[in-house]
Amino acid sequence: APVIDGELFTKTIHGQNELACIDCHGDWDEDTHPDQKMAKVACGDCHDDKQEDYDQSAHGKGLAAGMDDVPRCQDCHGWHNIFPADDHRSQIYPLNVVETCGKCHSDQLMAEKHAIDVPDPYQKYVTSSHGRGLIKSGLLVSAVCNDCHGAHKILPHEDPESKINYRNIPETCGVCHAGVLAEFKKSIHGQVFEAGGDEGPVCINCHHSHTVTRVTDEDWKLHIVDDCGNCHEELIETYWET
Repeated sequence: APVIDGELFTKTIHGQNELACIDCHGDWDEDTHPDQKMAKVACGDCHDDKQEDYDQSAHGKGLAAGMDDVPRCQDCHGWHNIFPADDHRSQIYPLNVVETCGKCHSDQLMAEKHAIDVPDPYQKYVTSSHGRGLIKSGLLVSAVCNDCHGAHKILPHEDPESKINYRNIPETCGVCHAGVLAEFKKSIHGQVFEAGGDEGPVCINCHHSHTVTRVTDEDWKLHIVDDCGNCHEELIETYWET
């Protein structure tokens, strides 16, 4: 049986709300404990709204399909050490959440197994502007995984409700980059996008997703011509002749 740090538990979000063991472990039996094999805790009994979102997510659907390596509540939040998201001890605190997600999303074999489009998002993120701002500078305002993907209702980009769906990308990035979003909407690219359809570049077409770099970086300057050429094919041909 696991050894529970009772003093630590009293400081957790559940301990602060004076939950007792049997509130989560309802099948606890005094006669057979601690050798008793208890049922899995059903977090959704209390957190029904979060459970509903999780069930609709890529993680939840994977679990329902019988996948045994998809994250469950405790994989992200912990077991008996659950703290609020704004507590530095929490696994989902901004400075910790990248490592929490990275436990799975740095494994390229897992990405291959589940046909995940980006096999190494963790490795890409830590070298990006967002990652350097968070990890090297300690800036809590830097975007982390859940800022772009959501928390419990993580959906694939093909889903119209996904925060990273093509039609939703500008508003997702615009939560932090409000001034840039306003400028984008005035631009020819923004006007084409607002007209509907799947034309007109959005943030990730020029800045990419997990490998976001500053526009002043030499690497960005070297590659932006190719990025523009992905849409402006005729112009890029003549540009290389200049």
